[in-house]
Formats: sequence, structure tokens, C-alpha cells
Amino acid sequence: MWLTLLPFIVGSAVTPVQTLITLLLLQRPRGAVLVASAFVAGLTVLRAIQGLLLTLLLPGDAIAQRNSSDGAGPVESGVLIVLAILLYATAVQQALADEDPDAPPPKWIDKARSISAPRAFLVGIGLVLISAKFWVFSLGVVGAIREAGITVQAGVLTYAVYVAFAAAIPFTLIAIKVIAPESSAVLFESWEQWLQRNRGRVVIGFSLVFGTWFLLTGLSGLGVI
Repeated sequence: MWLTLLPFIVGSAVTPVQTLITLLLLQRPRGAVLVASAFVAGLTVLRAIQGLLLTLLLPGDAIAQRNSSDGAGPVESGVLIVLAILLYATAVQQALADEDPDAPPPKWIDKARSISAPRAFLVGIGLVLISAKFWVFSLGVVGAIREAGITVQAGVLTYAVYVAFAAAIPFTLIAIKVIAPESSAVLFESWEQWLQRNRGRVVIGFSLVFGTWFLLTGLSGLGVI
């Protein structure tokens, strides 16, 4: 099961936009850790709500038993293929229009250094809420857990681990800020500037690499390759 969950966990964790916004929030002169933590809390809360909603909406009889204990089952294989298509579409749109369809409105990024903690929390919620890819990530995780046939308690714990790892990079950045507030400032500024300059290339590279990974994993799970 964890091998099946790995693409969803890594894909959610390395999404460029949540890293960029966290970096912007951590460069505030005051209250950086509090506001960045509120943003990550918003991401986490919405992902938890997604898991609950998708669990309730996904019928139990729609989950078929696996024929093998290895590889992805039919539900997560289908989700991976859909996600691959979405990522390829994102790469094409970014290349043609220099715009990520799942990115937050520009004003969110422009105001990142001045928003309050409650608004940062709402930004975190909104970022996950408007992104089709984040919904498909959560759907794939729920499908994988359901197909694994584990207990409810184990399923809840597994999804909680996914939610925690999905925010691993923002959590790490906040921890660095707490441990080394002065020396981290230069690191964060240079990283944020690099992401801003190369955002288009990062989105295209992310979409192509993970799109191909998801497509091959999904086709393998369905026995096509």
C-alpha cells in the first residue's frame, strides 16, 4: 500500500506553489512563523476535510479486491492516469501562456508579506480548494486505503501520515526559521527569488516528471504495461 501511496505523497509535498508562498510568508519582518504556520494549518485542515468527504462519497462497493498485493489497484490506477493528464495539460498551458491554472491569484502572492494569520489560514484553505490536482491526490490516497482493506483506525492513521508528509517542505522551512531565524533569511530570500525567476520551468518540469511517473504507474496497475 505504501508503495502505491508514494507517488501521491511525493507529488503533494513538492508542489511548487505551496513552497513559494511559505517562503514569502517567512520573510515577513514580524510574525513570520505565526503567519506561515497558519497558512500550513489551512493546507492541512482542507486536506483532512477532503479525505473525509471523499471517503463518504466513494461507495464501498466501487472498490474491487486486488488480484495481487503488489502495485496499484484499479481505482488508484485510474486516478493516477487522470492526474497524469491534468499535469500534462498544466505543462502545455504553462508553456503556451506562462500561467499555472492551479496557482492562486497573483494578489495572494503580492499580499503575502502583509496578510494576517487568519487570512493566511484562509489562503491555505483556498489553495487546496481551487486546485484540481490536490483533489485528485486526495482521491488517489483514499482509493488506495480503501483497496488495501485495512481497518478504519489504520486507514485514518494512514491518511493522517499522508497529510503530514504533504506539508513536509513547508513544515521544514518553518522549523529552519525557528532554529536559525537570522541565517535563514538569506537562504529563504535567494530560494524565493530563484523560484520566482524560474517558476514556469519548475511547473513544467514538475508536471512532466510526475505526469510521466503517474501515467506509467497507472498503466502498470491496469496491466497495460
